[in-house]
Amino acid sequence: AVARAAAGEGPFVAIRADCVSVRPGGSGEAGATSLQGIARSVEYLGSTVHVAIDLAGLETLSATLSEARFDAWPLRPGEPVTVSWKPEDVH
Repeated sequence: AVARAAAGEGPFVAIRADCVSVRPGGSGEAGATSLQGIARSVEYLGSTVHVAIDLAGLETLSATLSEARFDAWPLRPGEPVTVSWKPEDVH
């Protein structure tokens, strides 16, 4: 996942798509950095689920969730989500 200003200006962060946590509403992981967004799409890919998230002022972010993680916090397109990651996962 890469978070970059929509206009392509300014700094960006890169995080592996499988290191991003996505939960419904405003419940991010403890000790993690988080942003609020809207789930754009949810795509089942067998043992993983791909989620595209719209973030205000940023490009669309992609996350890859395990089936177990998705089952614990199911998501639907159009609903508010919290995207979070641990500082050590930023490249």
